[in-house]
Amino acid sequence: MLARRIKTLSRFGKCCRESKESYSRICLRLASTEVSKVDDRQSAISRDLKPTPPQPPFAKNLFLGRFDKAMLTYPEIKTNEELEILNQMVEPIEKFFGNVDSKSIDRNAKIPDVILKQLGEMGLFGQQIPELYGGLGLNATQYARLAEATSMDSSIAVTLAAHQAIGLKGILIAGTEEQKEKYLPKLATGEHIAAFCLTEPSR
Repeated sequence: MLARRIKTLSRFGKCCRESKESYSRICLRLASTEVSKVDDRQSAISRDLKPTPPQPPFAKNLFLGRFDKAMLTYPEIKTNEELEILNQMVEPIEKFFGNVDSKSIDRNAKIPDVILKQLGEMGLFGQQIPELYGGLGLNATQYARLAEATSMDSSIAVTLAAHQAIGLKGILIAGTEEQKEKYLPKLATGEHIAAFCLTEPSR
Protein backbone atom coordinates (compact mmCIF):
# COMPACT_ATOMS: atom_id res chain seq x y z
CA MET A 1 0.00 0.00 0.00
CA LEU A 2 2.81 2.45 0.93
CA ALA A 3 4.70 1.67 -2.27
CA ARG A 4 1.56 2.31 -4.30
CA ARG A 5 1.02 5.69 -2.63
CA ILE A 6 4.66 6.70 -3.23
CA LYS A 7 4.35 5.70 -6.89
CA THR A 8 1.11 7.70 -7.22
CA LEU A 9 2.64 10.79 -5.60
CA SER A 10 5.68 10.55 -7.88
CA ARG A 11 3.42 10.41 -10.92
CA PHE A 12 1.50 13.47 -9.68
CA GLY A 13 4.77 15.32 -9.08
CA LYS A 14 5.94 14.56 -12.58
CA CYS A 15 2.65 15.84 -13.99
CA CYS A 16 3.07 19.05 -12.00
CA ARG A 17 6.56 19.63 -13.34
CA GLU A 18 5.65 18.89 -16.94
CA SER A 19 2.40 20.85 -17.06
CA LYS A 20 3.37 23.53 -14.49
CA GLU A 21 0.03 22.94 -12.79
CA SER A 22 -0.38 22.94 -9.06
CA TYR A 23 -0.62 19.65 -7.23
CA SER A 24 -4.13 20.45 -5.97
CA ARG A 25 -5.31 21.41 -9.46
CA ILE A 26 -4.11 18.11 -10.93
CA CYS A 27 -5.77 16.19 -8.09
CA LEU A 28 -9.02 18.04 -8.79
CA ARG A 29 -8.83 17.30 -12.50
CA LEU A 30 -8.13 13.59 -11.93
CA ALA A 31 -10.92 13.36 -9.37
CA SER A 32 -13.37 14.95 -11.81
CA THR A 33 -12.36 12.38 -14.43
CA GLU A 34 -12.96 9.51 -12.01
CA VAL A 35 -16.36 10.90 -10.99
CA SER A 36 -17.31 11.13 -14.65
CA LYS A 37 -16.33 7.48 -15.16
CA VAL A 38 -18.40 6.43 -12.16
CA ASP A 39 -21.40 8.36 -13.48
CA ASP A 40 -21.06 6.63 -16.86
CA ARG A 41 -20.92 3.21 -15.20
CA GLN A 42 -23.95 3.98 -13.05
CA SER A 43 -25.88 5.14 -16.11
CA ALA A 44 -25.04 1.90 -17.92
CA ILE A 45 -26.12 -0.14 -14.90
CA SER A 46 -29.36 1.82 -14.67
CA ARG A 47 -30.12 1.05 -18.30
CA ASP A 48 -29.45 -2.65 -17.75
CA LEU A 49 -31.61 -2.71 -14.62
CA LYS A 50 -34.52 -0.93 -16.22
CA PRO A 51 -37.59 -2.86 -15.10
CA THR A 52 -39.40 -4.87 -17.74
CA PRO A 53 -43.18 -4.65 -18.01
CA PRO A 54 -44.82 -7.16 -15.66
CA GLN A 55 -46.05 -10.33 -17.32
CA PRO A 56 -49.61 -11.49 -16.62
CA PRO A 57 -49.73 -14.58 -14.37
CA PHE A 58 -49.55 -17.70 -16.53
CA ALA A 59 -51.79 -19.88 -14.31
CA LYS A 60 -54.40 -17.13 -13.95
CA ASN A 61 -54.60 -16.76 -17.73
CA LEU A 62 -55.19 -20.50 -18.08
CA PHE A 63 -58.29 -20.20 -15.91
CA LEU A 64 -59.42 -17.28 -18.02
CA GLY A 65 -59.03 -19.30 -21.21
CA ARG A 66 -55.89 -17.51 -22.39
CA PHE A 67 -52.65 -19.34 -23.16
CA ASP A 68 -49.30 -17.53 -23.38
CA LYS A 69 -47.75 -18.89 -26.58
CA ALA A 70 -44.37 -17.51 -25.54
CA MET A 71 -44.16 -20.53 -23.24
CA LEU A 72 -43.90 -22.71 -26.35
CA THR A 73 -40.59 -21.20 -27.46
CA TYR A 74 -38.31 -24.10 -28.42
CA PRO A 75 -34.62 -23.71 -27.52
CA GLU A 76 -32.49 -23.53 -30.63
CA ILE A 77 -29.34 -25.52 -31.35
CA LYS A 78 -26.35 -23.18 -31.16
CA THR A 79 -24.48 -24.09 -34.34
CA ASN A 80 -25.30 -25.59 -37.73
CA GLU A 81 -22.78 -28.35 -37.02
CA GLU A 82 -24.62 -29.39 -33.85
CA LEU A 83 -27.92 -29.31 -35.71
CA GLU A 84 -26.54 -31.50 -38.49
CA ILE A 85 -25.19 -34.04 -35.99
CA LEU A 86 -28.53 -34.11 -34.18
CA ASN A 87 -30.45 -34.64 -37.42
CA GLN A 88 -28.13 -37.53 -38.28
CA MET A 89 -28.98 -39.08 -34.92
CA VAL A 90 -32.73 -38.56 -35.27
CA GLU A 91 -33.11 -39.99 -38.78
CA PRO A 92 -32.26 -43.66 -38.00
CA ILE A 93 -34.27 -43.49 -34.75
CA GLU A 94 -37.40 -42.34 -36.57
CA LYS A 95 -36.83 -45.05 -39.18
CA PHE A 96 -36.49 -47.68 -36.43
CA PHE A 97 -39.67 -46.61 -34.63
CA GLY A 98 -41.54 -46.65 -37.92
CA ASN A 99 -41.05 -50.43 -37.93
CA VAL A 100 -41.98 -51.03 -34.28
CA ASP A 101 -45.19 -52.99 -33.80
CA SER A 102 -46.76 -50.85 -31.09
CA LYS A 103 -50.04 -52.77 -31.14
CA SER A 104 -48.22 -56.01 -30.37
CA ILE A 105 -46.37 -54.37 -27.48
CA ASP A 106 -49.63 -53.06 -26.02
CA ARG A 107 -51.42 -56.36 -26.53
CA ASN A 108 -48.70 -58.43 -24.86
CA ALA A 109 -47.85 -55.76 -22.26
CA LYS A 110 -44.17 -56.37 -22.91
CA ILE A 111 -41.42 -54.79 -24.97
CA PRO A 112 -39.57 -57.62 -26.76
CA ASP A 113 -35.99 -58.20 -25.66
CA VAL A 114 -34.76 -57.79 -29.23
CA ILE A 115 -36.15 -54.24 -29.32
CA LEU A 116 -34.60 -53.39 -25.94
CA LYS A 117 -31.27 -54.66 -27.27
CA GLN A 118 -31.58 -52.50 -30.38
CA LEU A 119 -32.43 -49.46 -28.26
CA GLY A 120 -29.25 -50.05 -26.30
CA GLU A 121 -27.18 -50.40 -29.47
CA MET A 122 -28.48 -47.01 -30.64
CA GLY A 123 -27.43 -45.47 -27.32
CA LEU A 124 -30.95 -44.50 -26.29
CA PHE A 125 -30.51 -45.78 -22.75
CA GLY A 126 -27.59 -43.42 -22.23
CA GLN A 127 -28.78 -40.20 -23.82
CA GLN A 128 -27.89 -37.95 -20.87
CA ILE A 129 -25.11 -40.08 -19.43
CA PRO A 130 -21.72 -38.41 -20.04
CA GLU A 131 -19.53 -39.90 -22.77
CA LEU A 132 -16.96 -40.68 -20.07
CA TYR A 133 -19.26 -43.46 -18.86
CA GLY A 134 -20.33 -44.69 -22.29
CA GLY A 135 -23.36 -42.47 -22.84
CA LEU A 136 -24.21 -39.94 -25.55
CA GLY A 137 -23.82 -36.91 -23.26
CA LEU A 138 -26.78 -35.02 -24.73
CA ASN A 139 -27.91 -31.70 -23.30
CA ALA A 140 -31.55 -30.98 -22.48
CA THR A 141 -32.36 -29.60 -25.94
CA GLN A 142 -30.88 -32.58 -27.76
CA TYR A 143 -32.56 -34.98 -25.35
CA ALA A 144 -35.93 -33.28 -25.97
CA ARG A 145 -35.48 -33.59 -29.74
CA LEU A 146 -34.77 -37.31 -29.52
CA ALA A 147 -37.77 -37.68 -27.21
CA GLU A 148 -39.96 -36.45 -30.06
CA ALA A 149 -38.77 -39.42 -32.10
CA THR A 150 -38.95 -42.03 -29.33
CA SER A 151 -42.49 -40.90 -28.46
CA MET A 152 -43.71 -42.66 -31.59
CA ASP A 153 -44.24 -45.63 -29.26
CA SER A 154 -45.60 -44.67 -25.86
CA SER A 155 -44.45 -47.83 -24.05
CA ILE A 156 -40.86 -47.43 -25.18
CA ALA A 157 -40.95 -43.67 -24.55
CA VAL A 158 -42.06 -44.18 -20.95
CA THR A 159 -39.45 -46.90 -20.42
CA LEU A 160 -36.63 -44.68 -21.68
CA ALA A 161 -37.89 -41.64 -19.78
CA ALA A 162 -38.26 -43.47 -16.46
CA HIS A 163 -34.84 -45.06 -16.93
CA GLN A 164 -33.14 -41.69 -17.38
CA ALA A 165 -35.34 -39.02 -15.83
CA ILE A 166 -35.82 -40.64 -12.41
CA GLY A 167 -34.12 -44.03 -12.53
CA LEU A 168 -30.47 -43.06 -12.88
CA LYS A 169 -30.77 -39.30 -12.34
CA GLY A 170 -29.88 -39.65 -8.67
CA ILE A 171 -26.54 -41.22 -9.56
CA LEU A 172 -25.81 -38.46 -12.07
CA ILE A 173 -26.66 -35.69 -9.61
CA ALA A 174 -25.48 -37.02 -6.28
CA GLY A 175 -23.58 -40.24 -6.92
CA THR A 176 -19.93 -40.65 -5.96
CA GLU A 177 -17.34 -41.20 -8.65
CA GLU A 178 -17.09 -44.82 -7.57
CA GLN A 179 -20.87 -45.28 -7.97
CA LYS A 180 -20.85 -43.62 -11.39
CA GLU A 181 -18.04 -45.85 -12.64
CA LYS A 182 -19.81 -48.93 -11.27
CA TYR A 183 -23.36 -48.35 -12.53
CA LEU A 184 -23.47 -45.84 -15.39
CA PRO A 185 -21.65 -47.84 -18.12
CA LYS A 186 -24.14 -50.74 -17.94
CA LEU A 187 -27.08 -48.34 -17.62
CA ALA A 188 -25.86 -46.52 -20.74
CA THR A 189 -25.92 -49.67 -22.86
CA GLY A 190 -29.25 -50.95 -21.55
CA GLU A 191 -27.64 -54.01 -20.01
CA HIS A 192 -29.18 -52.71 -16.79
CA ILE A 193 -32.44 -50.75 -16.74
CA ALA A 194 -32.87 -48.29 -13.89
CA ALA A 195 -35.94 -48.16 -11.69
CA PHE A 196 -37.27 -45.74 -9.13
CA CYS A 197 -38.60 -46.78 -5.73
CA LEU A 198 -40.65 -44.38 -3.63
CA THR A 199 -41.55 -45.11 -0.02
CA GLU A 200 -43.72 -43.22 2.41
CA PRO A 201 -44.01 -43.43 6.19
CA SER A 202 -46.53 -45.92 7.49
CA ARG A 203 -49.69 -44.40 8.89
